Amino acid sequence: MGLGVRNRERPFDQQVRANGAMAAAVQWAGIAALVMGVLGAVLPGTAGTVAGWGAVGIVVATPLGRVAWLAIRWVDRRDWLFAGLAAMLLAVVVVAGTLALRQ
Repeated sequence: MGLGVRNRERPFDQQVRANGAMAAAVQWAGIAALVMGVLGAVLPGTAGTVAGWGAVGIVVATPLGRVAWLAIRWVDRRDWLFAGLAAMLLAVVVVAGTLALRQ
């Protein structure tokens, strides 16, 4: 891949900066979830409950954020199949969450 080749035209394994940023975000989310989980187990009362729910929120939100991030990259690369599949997956999660909260 010579000069003048746009980043979106490169294969994903050659997009070191984007992949490194995603890996760092997932790593920090894992560390944050671990810390919040430990705080949830150690802190008494409401503070522990809030920290525990924060850990659960991070664990749920991290994969959804990753799918959204990849969907944006797939749209940028004009890979409509994977972008559409990612959008459908996110839509299913939103609908399921909405139905769960209505119960």
